[in-house]
Amino acid sequence: ARVHVPLAVALAVVVVGLTGTVVAWAVEVLMQTPSYDWYTADPAASEFEIASAGDLRGLAELVNGTADIDEDGTPEDAVSFQGATIVQTRKIGLASQEFTPIGTPEHPFAGTYDGGYDISEGAGMDIRTLQITQGGEYVGLFGYCSAESTLRNIYLSDAAGAGFNPANVTLSDASTDSVANSYEEGDYHVMHHVGSIVGYTAGSIEGCESRAAVSVSSNRTATNDEPLVIAEVGGIAGSCLGSITKSAYHADLEVAAPSLASDTSDAVVANIGGIVGTLGAYEDASRTVTAGSISGCHFGFADDSGDFGIGALQATIQVTTTGVGGLDRFGVEKEACSTCVGGIAGYSYGSITDCTNYGLVNANSVPVKAT
Repeated sequence: ARVHVPLAVALAVVVVGLTGTVVAWAVEVLMQTPSYDWYTADPAASEFEIASAGDLRGLAELVNGTADIDEDGTPEDAVSFQGATIVQTRKIGLASQEFTPIGTPEHPFAGTYDGGYDISEGAGMDIRTLQITQGGEYVGLFGYCSAESTLRNIYLSDAAGAGFNPANVTLSDASTDSVANSYEEGDYHVMHHVGSIVGYTAGSIEGCESRAAVSVSSNRTATNDEPLVIAEVGGIAGSCLGSITKSAYHADLEVAAPSLASDTSDAVVANIGGIVGTLGAYEDASRTVTAGSISGCHFGFADDSGDFGIGALQATIQVTTTGVGGLDRFGVEKEACSTCVGGIAGYSYGSITDCTNYGLVNANSVPVKAT
């Protein structure tokens, strides 16, 4: 396995004299190099164990088809892990270093990932100090998962540790260009399918908990062809065509779009939810619905007394739109707004049962006319 020791880490350990804080920091940083031994020892195995940040980063590269195991400059073929189970056996710290989501539309994750956390007991393994700031679609710990996939018992902790930031997914598009510069080529620049656990999944999510803050903002300009600039953002999943059961999101979710509204729609932001942005899907061509389901999930939580008052709020959804522009059919300027924002799901084609929203949901338009 490759071990590349950053010079700064080595010097810090020597100069400071191996204090507990420095050692903890150094060890976590050292564990970030992608490793593949857990897989290459027996690629045909039905179960694999990962125990470090390097293993998790290696998993992302294996699934995404970017793993250069032999270091010969040629990535190996992508591995979907369909039919296999990956078990997390230790707590993993990602050192607030940029993480590449596991799975893409071209190379989806199709296996089972068991994070080793018991949500009912609040104990077990966790993943902390996750940081994702790159990309605009299919973003989360997992980016894109197929219908065969299962994500279960994953806990994204908000614990920071020495010198690191709490887990967060923070995406920002500062460009003021049109959201559909090359519409014919599908280059829409819409920020969508964003969640802390997974961006998009057609499979199942079971017993997962996240305290990783999610923040998405875009300055793009809406167009008549593509009026939305941000869509499908959720605390757990951006979009889910399968099922989400006994999972919880206990963090803040923020979406901001100062974008101007288009002539065809006031809404520039759509489908934002505490658990999932969009549950299920509708296929225009075939006019078929994929329903999806959510059960036993909650957004935020009450205090120990069970008080549902303001003092008990532990999670917030804040959606802000500020643009003024575009003309309605009477030639009057319109204020941009959001649509389909909910504590559990932003928009649902399926069923939602036995779920609770303890959090605060606030979607407001604050018009600021361009000068």
